[in-house]
Amino acid sequence: MRMQAHHIIIDERAISFWDWELKSKNIEFLKGIDPDYFNFIAHSNVSQLETDNKHNAATAIRVAYSHATETLFALIASSIQAPHCPLAWMLNYKNFELINVIGKVVNRENLNTRFKNKNLTWHLLSETVHKHINPEKVDKNRIISGFENLWSKLAKEFIDMNFSYEYNAIKHGLRVSPGGFKVVVCPEISPGVADSPDKAIILGESAFGSSYFVNESIKGTPKHNFRPKRHGRNWDPIHLANRLPFIAMSISNILSWLCVINGEQPNSCKYHYPSDLNLFEEPWGNEVNLEHTTFDINIESEDIYPISKKAIVKDYNK
Repeated sequence: MRMQAHHIIIDERAISFWDWELKSKNIEFLKGIDPDYFNFIAHSNVSQLETDNKHNAATAIRVAYSHATETLFALIASSIQAPHCPLAWMLNYKNFELINVIGKVVNRENLNTRFKNKNLTWHLLSETVHKHINPEKVDKNRIISGFENLWSKLAKEFIDMNFSYEYNAIKHGLRVSPGGFKVVVCPEISPGVADSPDKAIILGESAFGSSYFVNESIKGTPKHNFRPKRHGRNWDPIHLANRLPFIAMSISNILSWLCVINGEQPNSCKYHYPSDLNLFEEPWGNEVNLEHTTFDINIESEDIYPISKKAIVKDYNK
């Protein structure tokens, strides 16, 4: 038996990956991923949105949505940088590296890739992934453009740090309060005196969403000084649930392409797309009109009385 190896780059970091059975383990890994999990989560929780458990169901959908998008973009990033050994990329990436790679595609920046065409676009990626679809049986160009637009929209959301902050707040310690927020402005009759409520203007509201704290450094102070800043995000769980089948189809298609790249026969791999190709636009209708807000009292360096890290440790040792 001969030692097998792949030498890859994860964003900007080079690694070597070794195993006696690397090729077979790579295929085993790809075939072990089940995208239908995300459809199951969507179907299991949508029916609960009209019950007393609606916020728990909405949070479950929200977690599945971020989980699915991370899975999708990790597979895309591994396809870009390590198509012949996605297992190596997937086992070694850090979240910031994934966001960097996807951000470079969004912003059309140079990145390390195994693609011969270094000018990566969502169209090129979708065209490559779906190259084995038979154009005689379906409108192949519509499928390519449908997934291209889907991935482009999801990617812009995925690299938004507020999207990540909320997901991290949910999955690490359930540090969120469920429910959306409402922002209302009202003209003043005189300074500090609001007009009647019927003159108020609603800038945005949602029954669903979450509020959470984000750790923020205090400018002008030593790096170990932080404060918790309030954030809120609005979203519609129905819209998120409607997107999950499209993300699951995307994951399945990328897995099929990666299996072909790694030795499987194209006719043994299935590609998924909506039966009605017009449905590609459906998950993006009626977005919430105010998605994110942050509200808190400012803290300046002169507002605190900093102590050194040594003093903090010394206090523990009393």
